[in-house]
Amino acid sequence: MQVHEAKAIARKWVEEVGKQEPAFLGAFFAGSINWMPKDAPWPRTSDVDLFLLVDREVAGWSEQKKFLYNGVILEAVVFPLERFRTPEQVLVRIDAANLSIPSIISDPSGHLTKLQRAVAEGYSKREWVRKRCEKARQNVQSDYLEEMIRADTLCDQVLNLLWAVMEMAQIPALAHLRNPTVRKCLVVFGELLMAQGKRSLHESLLTLLGSVGMNQGQVESHLQECISAYDRAIEVISTPFWGDFDVNDQMRPIAVDGSWELIDSGYHREAVFWILSVHTVAQMAIQNDAPEGEKAQFMHRYERVLGELGMGSSADLQHRAELGRSILNDIMKVAEEIMASNSEIKD
Repeated sequence: MQVHEAKAIARKWVEEVGKQEPAFLGAFFAGSINWMPKDAPWPRTSDVDLFLLVDREVAGWSEQKKFLYNGVILEAVVFPLERFRTPEQVLVRIDAANLSIPSIISDPSGHLTKLQRAVAEGYSKREWVRKRCEKARQNVQSDYLEEMIRADTLCDQVLNLLWAVMEMAQIPALAHLRNPTVRKCLVVFGELLMAQGKRSLHESLLTLLGSVGMNQGQVESHLQECISAYDRAIEVISTPFWGDFDVNDQMRPIAVDGSWELIDSGYHREAVFWILSVHTVAQMAIQNDAPEGEKAQFMHRYERVLGELGMGSSADLQHRAELGRSILNDIMKVAEEIMASNSEIKD
């Protein structure tokens, strides 16, 4: 299957199913598929991200689901119009790149077409590039690093650390006008930092993650623990929670094979971000729904993994939060350097 065929399948779903969303206003492609050559092979470790816009209230931040449709994994995220009403609301978003290029699938109201034109015009202006970087900085500092300490469960603490690592890794990409990818965020971060002569900062972010000194064998061992938890989570999951859409047989190629792909490409240290993300979501399902004896068993194995990553205690996590704040400041300085040298940014 090629990229244009995956897109056609996604469009078909929008036409047949997505448009049935109450108060549907439109839909557009999001994520890496927007920048893939149409004749390139469609990777089985990827999904097609779709943003759906509705003129109604949406519970929580968004309504999100993942599913297999005609051989392609789709991730559909439903947003309320209130978050996409004006160009200014979109231009400050970290994912504004999705509407900086032609990406619209369906727009019966005409709102998305007008919005896309305005976002494309303003996307590369320095004011908005800087505001997107600042938005990511605020998320990391005020939300993720703080919540990492306050969260009630170990899994929630770890997820907040992972979100902090991800958005810090995305800041140079935002400054470079590149799509802020998720699974490969640390790979792109390393490439951009290398180009800036700031390799040590890449090592610092891997230190925050805990994988900086790991060899491939150690990472593969962590992945095996992740796979064990993930497969058991698929068997027992029944209680809904945010992220549960990633725990099922259909998502296994992305969760597991996507991790192997990073390792086999020479990015074993960077792969720890994705491995630990999958392991943590699997652990949440196990702690919700597995028999009591298994809960303790899998939690012990999870804690052992965290211990090897240097996150064995509350004091370790407190230290990570402090380290994260320091690294964040350094990343913002690099982002300013990238913006200053990026000829695509307009004043």
